[in-house]
Amino acid sequence: MENRALRKNCIFTSAGNKHNVQEWIPNGDRSWDLISVYYGDDADTYGFIESLSDKFFSRKGSKFQNLRAIYLENPAIFKQYDRIWVMDDDLRISPTSIETMFQVAECWDFWVCQPSFDATGKVSYAVTAHQPESILRIVDFVEVTCPLFRKDKLCVFLDEYDGELVGWGIDYWYGNSLESKKTNRFAVVDIVQTLNPHDEAKGGVREIDVLQPRAERSKHADRVLSHLSITATHPENKYWILDDYRVNKYKRDIEDSNKELLELRSNLALALNENYDLKERNCLQENEIRSISTTYNEILGSTTWRLTSPVRWLGRLIKRALR
Repeated sequence: MENRALRKNCIFTSAGNKHNVQEWIPNGDRSWDLISVYYGDDADTYGFIESLSDKFFSRKGSKFQNLRAIYLENPAIFKQYDRIWVMDDDLRISPTSIETMFQVAECWDFWVCQPSFDATGKVSYAVTAHQPESILRIVDFVEVTCPLFRKDKLCVFLDEYDGELVGWGIDYWYGNSLESKKTNRFAVVDIVQTLNPHDEAKGGVREIDVLQPRAERSKHADRVLSHLSITATHPENKYWILDDYRVNKYKRDIEDSNKELLELRSNLALALNENYDLKERNCLQENEIRSISTTYNEILGSTTWRLTSPVRWLGRLIKRALR
């Protein structure tokens, strides 16, 4: 077995009675420790989660509230870790996917990242939904459900976070604290998916709603964010990282589009030239008419024309008499 003291990664979860934590644990070695806080009252669940955990606590509170409390009370507990993944306890994700997430986070040196959400489960923001054509996306928002932090950046946030917010709004808070809109260090990883179960799959009742009702949680988040001058803007993708197949496909699509564009431009140029030629011919005809009119007016105004007027008058009389 791997020496636990050398594990450089950590998953932190605040677990209740409807958790899926056992699905995360591989049979073999892993690069991470599990730190769990049980907030329920069931003795069997308490014992089961404790048996899965490398470090275990029991206290009431939400995920980030409990994380903050342990961070303040036992700061040395996180000292050995490079990255800390703060996960909801009911997420469905495989041990292989967990390892991949830690590898991607380290390779790209992301400050905060998350797996993409399987569309068959809950997806609260479009930016977090799985995109099959993508490897990962640089974003300006990572949802509170399962943010994976570089430890030093998590500490920056925990030094600001006062524990007031239960769930909603925390993601906007750490996004603001770590300047997610200005940096390119936030990401959604599409080569890893997790399923966030619908409430119906858990009996229709969320355990966080017991801690703080939904409506109250929403209003409280609005008040706190307003007090902090944080605006909850619409999350957006900033950059897409695609695999080679998709890159080549998009390259071909762009080349085809460019060919079509060149053809359209050529056809447009021909049409414009034909239109120009027609205008030019019309312009020449108008010039000829103006020239003839000018000559005619000059003749009518000449002295010769006026002096020969009686002769023309006499000619018209003779023509009428001969009819």
